[in-house]
Amino acid sequence: MPVDDSQFKEALSHFASGVTVVTTQLAGKKFGISVLGRDQGEVSNRFASRSEDKFAGVEVQTGANGMPLIEGAITTLECTLYEQLPGGDHTIFVGEVVDCGTSTGEPLVYYRSGYRSLSF
Repeated sequence: MPVDDSQFKEALSHFASGVTVVTTQLAGKKFGISVLGRDQGEVSNRFASRSEDKFAGVEVQTGANGMPLIEGAITTLECTLYEQLPGGDHTIFVGEVVDCGTSTGEPLVYYRSGYRSLSF
């Protein structure tokens, strides 16, 4: 018997992860991934909200493959769609990375229902 949703969410909250924003354009078989920096919590909140215009007030740049990427992200990846897989009530998109970029800065980290800082 599978675990219930709240138990599963609690278990996964103990896994620290970087925060990303995935972007695309309508009818495109390509997408962009922006790994957010430590100071981009508001950008993360914006894209996680129910707001209709997620891009309002968010600075973006157009990547080499034409995808919108979040300005100030510490890493960006542009991908073409390689495969789509069923994942329960979700669809899993597998991409082939065709372009990437990095910049300096620390990542925005999400752990136990909140943003955290890394200690080195």
